[in-house]
Amino acid sequence: MAAAVAYSPQLLLPPPPYLLRASSRSLAVEALAQVAKEGLSIDDGAIAARSAALSALGRAAQEGNRAALEVLVAGAKDWHPKVKDAAVQALAQVVQKGDRKAVHARLQGAQALAPLALSGDARAVEALAAALNDEHASIREAAMGALIRVAEEGESTAEPLVAARVAALEALRLAALQGDKRAVQALVRCAKDWHIEVREAGIEAVAALAELEAGLGCHAVVVAKVMAIQALAPAARAGEARAVRALAAAASAAASTAVPRGRPRRRATGAAGGPSASAPPPLPSQFRAPVA
Repeated sequence: MAAAVAYSPQLLLPPPPYLLRASSRSLAVEALAQVAKEGLSIDDGAIAARSAALSALGRAAQEGNRAALEVLVAGAKDWHPKVKDAAVQALAQVVQKGDRKAVHARLQGAQALAPLALSGDARAVEALAAALNDEHASIREAAMGALIRVAEEGESTAEPLVAARVAALEALRLAALQGDKRAVQALVRCAKDWHIEVREAGIEAVAALAELEAGLGCHAVVVAKVMAIQALAPAARAGEARAVRALAAAASAAASTAVPRGRPRRRATGAAGGPSASAPPPLPSQFRAPVA
């Protein structure tokens, strides 16, 4: 029977370097989270430390760190404006610059920014507008839904809220120009809004759609153009000059690209029965039908 080997710390192998790095990183995130959460003091130094901790956690959240992301989401509701600003800024960076593999982080960041955009936060609106171009469909859908709510659900005349609604409309206009049906429908509804600034921005966006030179190769864009023209008709009848100009431009473009109907004219012939000088040249021999 083999003799038992006595325990000795020297026999234990040290952990590999990557585990040490991961462990130290986790400890640092945990420490920063504790700093960010310490919200009882109103001392300037404590507030500055909390804000700096949130900014540092933002970089970890961009890489997909869930613990850091949870602290940012909580910080966006903080009672102190400076701390809240730091959290919102960090969340906006997660949505706009997050690692392409960290889909959950970008999605959760967009969802956290949605109510802030609804309350008039310009940075939240800007980040959601950028998220409309995200490569992942779930993030684009979350951003689209949030921006539509911001554009449509305004019952205040407060300047930040109105500015946020107009900024959301601009983002939706760019999406509508690519043929997004939900964006077009939102623009049409906002073109009838009770607030004059929002209504004018909506009419301008719909007019731009109507004036769009939509190629026949993009069905979604053609549909968007038709929807815009239909929506402008009531506004034009009500005396809206911008709607009239857009409809006139659309009619002019349609006339210039119309395909003439009727039987094609017979080719003119010369005195000897051959093609006249103004007729198109004959087909090359390889394209002619064989003679029987």
